[in-house]
Amino acid sequence: MTVYIIRPKTTSVARSLKLASRKFTAESRPSQVAEVVNFWQEDSGYQEITSYLEDSDTITQYPTYSNITGAKVVDVPDEDVEQLHQDLPNALILRDRPIELIKPEKSTAVSKTTLTTDDLWPLVKEFTNQLLRQGKLLLLLDGLDEVPNKNFELVIDKIQDFVQQYKQNKFIISCRTAAYHQKFNNFKEFIIADFNDQQIQKFIKNWFCSQVDKQLGTAQKCWNKINSEKATKELARTPLLSTFLCLEYDESQYLPKNRATLYGNALDILLRRWAAETRLPEEAIYNQMGIDLEKIMLAEIAYHNFAADKLFFSQQEVLNQIQKFLSGNDNAPENLDPGKILDAITIEQRYNSQW
Repeated sequence: MTVYIIRPKTTSVARSLKLASRKFTAESRPSQVAEVVNFWQEDSGYQEITSYLEDSDTITQYPTYSNITGAKVVDVPDEDVEQLHQDLPNALILRDRPIELIKPEKSTAVSKTTLTTDDLWPLVKEFTNQLLRQGKLLLLLDGLDEVPNKNFELVIDKIQDFVQQYKQNKFIISCRTAAYHQKFNNFKEFIIADFNDQQIQKFIKNWFCSQVDKQLGTAQKCWNKINSEKATKELARTPLLSTFLCLEYDESQYLPKNRATLYGNALDILLRRWAAETRLPEEAIYNQMGIDLEKIMLAEIAYHNFAADKLFFSQQEVLNQIQKFLSGNDNAPENLDPGKILDAITIEQRYNSQW
């Protein structure tokens, strides 16, 4: 006997998980669970699988997972597996590996009212592994240049081994051109071309597409200004810098000629916009710590971590660095809480943190 996971080959799964993953409250929990269960009872693919398994004398079901996830976890005799695939052509039939992830020994006496990672992990893991083995995935590995130097060779070796193991899949590895020194086996190398003049114009036109900008001819004015300065035009050939140029022009109708000034101005604009969109002015921290001081603090933290070749760091390390900055900067207000500052940056400004 071997454990298999059986579910419909339809988009119903995505919809049911969306229903099941909503936040439950004490008042709404029974109705939300019932909604998910009823959804599966009405799904034709689920009904076909249920009827087939109920009529089978050789297949044993584990009922814990079915009502919530729409997936049946079953024991199937090895000699019946091929027939199972033939009889249920509209079902996705996945062999479970390893079996302990399913936890079939778990008590089923209590009705399940929430969808947990214990339910999803076996499905996601086996589904992904099966697609890898079948060579049906396109894997995108971005930011090779962001790997710390001390781990770089190890990461390269791990990628090479993974690609070799699942070589029937497709892989794309991306890296900044200036930082690329490693030739991967069996990969074709491409360099993304710079924008040409027509592409720069199209980018600007798409950026300034509001009705007001169309009436004012903002896109054409911006292009004329970029096109009249050779140094600025060279900056615009990079998509990211074109974004910054449009930000700058939208803000001030001024376009810098060097990359450092452009980055600095763009950061100022984004900080001001994030502050206007997300911050609550009545909060004390907003009144005490302005954008200029925040930028200096972030720059100092970034500098020290970059110099130490650290791209990832713990929450406590960041808190210590904020405290050190506040203590050593005469312009920093007294009695500011580093924890509240970090919360303001990570939550209110939508910065992504990895602890």
